[in-house]
Amino acid sequence: MRYRFRAVLSVALAMGFGGLATSPLLAQEETRAYVTVAANGAVTNTPDRARIQLSVETRAATASVAVQENAARQSAVIQALRKLGIRDNRISTEGYAVMPETRTGKEDQTPRIVSYLVSNTIAVSLDSASGVGKVLDTAIESGANSVSSISFYLADAEGAYQQAIASAVKNAHDQALVMAQAAGGRLGPLVELTTTSQNRPSPVARAERFMGMAAASTPVMAGEQTTSASVTGKWVFIQNR
Repeated sequence: MRYRFRAVLSVALAMGFGGLATSPLLAQEETRAYVTVAANGAVTNTPDRARIQLSVETRAATASVAVQENAARQSAVIQALRKLGIRDNRISTEGYAVMPETRTGKEDQTPRIVSYLVSNTIAVSLDSASGVGKVLDTAIESGANSVSSISFYLADAEGAYQQAIASAVKNAHDQALVMAQAAGGRLGPLVELTTTSQNRPSPVARAERFMGMAAASTPVMAGEQTTSASVTGKWVFIQNR
């Protein structure tokens, strides 16, 4: 685990107001000192979930033909994904577009429609990051011809964040102990503990765009994700006698 910290040893004096003498109660109070530490904790995990965006793109002289060809190929892709055991509620349509493509005439410079491009994009959510390569191969072999993104994430992102908080608290306490001992004293009770920042990673998207046919077995690596948290702790400082 990696962390950084900043620390402060502070002294608070009990004083009167406007130059008047302090009250007997305040006069009896000892000068109070504190040790304040801000520390960061982090945990690193391998993502265990994945999300893939892939498309079927077709082009034809007329919109109707392009639409029909696209529908047939995307249906084949979805059917192939179902055979892999992917449920329908894990497949969602992300975008659909029919776009005319034009070309400018040489004589009158007037744009003319020469073809239509149809794009149908679906997203596939996987319960295991290790299945990405198989899904890519199957989808492309079945008719998909564009993969726009692959995202990896943690199923238990909240659990990872709680581990990072625990690490940050331990780091703060350890540093406070070192400071107190170096200053000739020891730590008293904890009087304040707050979180100051956090880093809960979003799904990590691989922005590569794959076109055409996949390899016999597409290798895809999930890598690692780091979740971090920062805390500030304040302890009473007790001077050794």
